[in-house]
Amino acid sequence: MYKVMLVDDWEIFRIQFNRKAKWEKQAEFELVYEASNGQDALDYFKENSVDCIITDIRMPVMDGVELLKQIRLLDKDLPVIFLSEYEDFHYAKAAITHQIVDYIVKPVNELDIKELFGRLREKLDQKMEEKSRQSIYHDDLIPSMVDTISCKDKLSLLVDTFTNRLKAPGVQPSISPYLSCLQDFDEALCQAFSWVNNYRLTGPIQVFSQRADEEVNWDTLFKQVILEQYDLFNSLYRVSTRQPLITEISSLILATPKQRTIKDIAESLFMNKNYLADEFKKETGQTLNDYMNQVAVSRAKMLALTSDLKNYEIAHALGFQHADYFCRLFKKFTGETLSDYRKKEHLDFM
Repeated sequence: MYKVMLVDDWEIFRIQFNRKAKWEKQAEFELVYEASNGQDALDYFKENSVDCIITDIRMPVMDGVELLKQIRLLDKDLPVIFLSEYEDFHYAKAAITHQIVDYIVKPVNELDIKELFGRLREKLDQKMEEKSRQSIYHDDLIPSMVDTISCKDKLSLLVDTFTNRLKAPGVQPSISPYLSCLQDFDEALCQAFSWVNNYRLTGPIQVFSQRADEEVNWDTLFKQVILEQYDLFNSLYRVSTRQPLITEISSLILATPKQRTIKDIAESLFMNKNYLADEFKKETGQTLNDYMNQVAVSRAKMLALTSDLKNYEIAHALGFQHADYFCRLFKKFTGETLSDYRKKEHLDFM
């Protein structure tokens, strides 16, 4: 079944649309979420999978055009359909620019929705068929790539196995298999390590996609993106077979979007904060405070490259009350200012 998200700030319209869509009788589609604005929809999309978004254009907080732009940064092929009472060329033009799939005008009737779902089903079936063709090159490799995420040599060999398959006779050179593998690898990592949801590959995948028309060595660029995730684990994830508590601390800190105090972490684990800090330093050679700051800096890098937040807004989003302090902290860890970091071309967020 294809998962659909409906986005409209007008609750009455959502009720009417759902009644006319007759979801209970749909064999191919199910409504998985209703959002009242674009930001709500975007937040849901970042944490959940959907196959299609049907959205109004004019909404508070974030309108449909901005939602479409943000979705395209995360998924360049996801079907997005516009609903609006306004047959406005400006909005239609913006929609076309960002690869909208369909556009229908309110009010909609049952026939409009039936025809829409017919066109949508055809589009999604084609997409599913294409993905199936692409995934034959990497499906058996993904579990092993996840299992060897902390071993660079083994991970590199698996990447080479994948790229060598794409050189087989009869395989048409295309960026699609690379992107499909990156997306599936990203999903598999998130399932294996829930904290990776805070470090998705969407940014690097976006950069990868944007270079689709360039003459680049896709094998090299693909390996670079994959190994960035190895670097992520190697630089941020702390594991200790002697003291499992270290892995628990690391996972908790990495899974928490905002900076927390050592006291908060200790209370979450029902432990004494001094014991917690001492054990972490003894096992890792790094103070717990420095580790938490390192994690915050890595998150700041991601936000700097994947959002329009200003520097002080990034600091506040990470839980720092004083932006100047955080900016000094960022420079201490990276050797450059947050503003200078944003100006550089990146595939990584480490």
